[in-house]
Amino acid sequence: MTANKKAAFFDLDGTLASMNLPPCPEDVEAIRAMRAMGHLAVLCTGRSAGYLYSDILDIGFDGIVSGAGAHVILNGTLLYRRTLSGAVLRRVLPHFARTGQVCVLEGEQDMFLLGRLADRELPYMPLDNLQPTDAWAEAHPISKLTVFGTLPAASLDVLGEDFHVIQHPTYAEACPAGCSKSDGMRRVLEAAGI
Repeated sequence: MTANKKAAFFDLDGTLASMNLPPCPEDVEAIRAMRAMGHLAVLCTGRSAGYLYSDILDIGFDGIVSGAGAHVILNGTLLYRRTLSGAVLRRVLPHFARTGQVCVLEGEQDMFLLGRLADRELPYMPLDNLQPTDAWAEAHPISKLTVFGTLPAASLDVLGEDFHVIQHPTYAEACPAGCSKSDGMRRVLEAAGI
């Protein structure tokens, strides 16, 4: 590594693009120019890998921090991976099914929907009364949960110490405890020697 090599981390939603739209061509050109100068460009997003789309991936990144730090890749090498176990999913999903809270299971390859969203068409696979076995959780690695609405105290209690919850105005992200974008960034910097 040269002493002047840098890494830049780019957020997706509200920064590079919004609502799954293509990024601004000038931004794409700038990221590619930065990489051509020998610097690292890393996508750093709360979205799980299964929710990334080709217009963003086609920019060409040296690394990706996805799932709010639950999945970290640099130059095609997996640096870190944290998924939700079948036991954790079996504990929390029945609560959301009982309370009628719509929950998205964000995975490394797929997105799953527990509940119904009448006002939106989303490309998520529906889950009806799923009791995820350990084999299911292994075959469908889930990086985090997104729950629509504000989480009441009972839901926060069910999530417990297994999750770090980020409450937004219209939804909440339930990330595995100990995972964060900043931790993912640190892993990339350490691996790159920056």
